[in-house]
Amino acid sequence: MIMETHGYHLFQDKTYMAKFAYTENGNVKQVHDSLPTNWGRYSNFYLLENDIQFLNSIGWYKVKTVTPSYDYDKQKLGAFKYTFEDNVIIQTNEVINLEPEPQPEVVVEKTEEELEQERILEQLALKKENEERLEREWNVVRTQRDQLMAEGDWKYQRYQRETRLGIETTDNLTYIDEYMQALANITTQENPYMIVWPELKSKDSE
Repeated sequence: MIMETHGYHLFQDKTYMAKFAYTENGNVKQVHDSLPTNWGRYSNFYLLENDIQFLNSIGWYKVKTVTPSYDYDKQKLGAFKYTFEDNVIIQTNEVINLEPEPQPEVVVEKTEEELEQERILEQLALKKENEERLEREWNVVRTQRDQLMAEGDWKYQRYQRETRLGIETTDNLTYIDEYMQALANITTQENPYMIVWPELKSKDSE
């Protein structure tokens, strides 16, 4: 029986025990259960079975089969592999780890009570998300309101200065008060996305 190989072969019988192997350049090219009757220019080649030194000189070596230990439940034997050791070729098998069998997915059906509880939790989560979104928008409104009130405070200061100097005031104090109060009450509106901003009346509108 002859098998072509380069260190590994794909011979299906993983229990086959070769007795001789032919090598080239350190690679196992053929394995045999006995020497061929004729080989190359040699007739009755099989009669050289015991002339190990000569066989080695032309690339033939004895084969020693070693069966590796492995876990039968988790591993299996693969293709042969060959190594040199003290002018003997060691034939052994690769050990291949078996893929674990996929476990069937266990589907547990939920009770109506569990489904209702999930719906309640989803509604609560949605409500919380909406409340947080509204609060973020109200914070934007408050920031803008505070900026406008800071500008209104400056108008108070200007009004007081003009009054002290006895010159005509630029703004109507009542209009400033009404405007500032409307800004202070801005968060009493219902929808932060639809804010109606007050406008400061000019003195000319009197």
